[in-house]
Amino acid sequence: GRRHLATSGLLADIETRHTDVMMECITAIGAGLRGPDERRWWQELQTRMPDLRAIIQRSIDAQDPAPGCRIIAELVEFAFVGILPEISEWATNIAAIPGADNDPRYAAVVATAGYGAVNAVDIDRMNNWFDTQVNITPNVSFAAKSALDNFHAAAHIMSGQFVEASEKYRLIAAEAARLGDQRLAAFYRGSVAFQLGLAHQHDRAEPHAREALALAERCGHPSTLVWCHFQLGLVLHPNDPILGGDDAGTGTDEAERHFEACLKTAESAAPSAFVDSAATRLALLRARRGETNGVGELCRSATERSLRGSADLYYWTLLMAVGAVFEAVGMHDAALRLAGAIEHSPIADRAVVGLSL
Repeated sequence: GRRHLATSGLLADIETRHTDVMMECITAIGAGLRGPDERRWWQELQTRMPDLRAIIQRSIDAQDPAPGCRIIAELVEFAFVGILPEISEWATNIAAIPGADNDPRYAAVVATAGYGAVNAVDIDRMNNWFDTQVNITPNVSFAAKSALDNFHAAAHIMSGQFVEASEKYRLIAAEAARLGDQRLAAFYRGSVAFQLGLAHQHDRAEPHAREALALAERCGHPSTLVWCHFQLGLVLHPNDPILGGDDAGTGTDEAERHFEACLKTAESAAPSAFVDSAATRLALLRARRGETNGVGELCRSATERSLRGSADLYYWTLLMAVGAVFEAVGMHDAALRLAGAIEHSPIADRAVVGLSL
């Protein structure tokens, strides 16, 4: 067994070979997740998670940050959408290893740990990561640097500075476009639209949302298409539970088409909170015009996942959209029970100053 291998001196060699193989594997998975065959590579990632957990633990035990930094840098974007919060925990532990700050992927590690704090609405921890010094040298990749900039923008969002955050996202999107990275240019242009929507500047948001979708269609990356269809649908969605406002878009039919496209594209994408959000908005549009057939099914996945993940900001806000659907179809008791779940969520008593929930 393992004890025999350790005493014979073979265990270290086996673990080294295992790490080497998995470093090649995670590089392939990261590239695959950013390509058109994303769903297959997501499934491959699920298969490899036990191996990755083992390597992260060995990195911590050996106080060797390099393997952990490499894994986190390949998966950083999945911490941003709240799907793999475990990655944020990995990043927190890897960042604590002496010398981690010398790794060129350290920016991605800090971003991932910081975004975990954002998702949990842990303001003190978020501020600590925001204040962490990261040396941006020429060998730091744009992907790692943009991940850090994304986290810094998110910190502005948490203090209600939506226009300021939109400007940060605009700069990241412009740099991505300059470098020829249409996927990231589309993602961050969509983020500009979302922040302007939160600031109730829907007229300014719509051109950014349309440009983001055009970029996403050119690059063909499934999750990016999901995100950009969702953003444009939100901007066009009247009286949205999150963006809301009387000045919101009035393109109900077009908004519905984009939410439907979001769900269809999701079949080839990695899972994300945005898919559940699109399904809920689609249900709300239909409920508001008096259609009830299928509305419950559209909300089912969102409700179940939201209640399980209610300590995550994405899903906590999504519960509010589900509650709006329940109200629209006259399920007032269900809406009240959901309001109770929102109120008693682990993050409900943490101040989110200025956030229009």
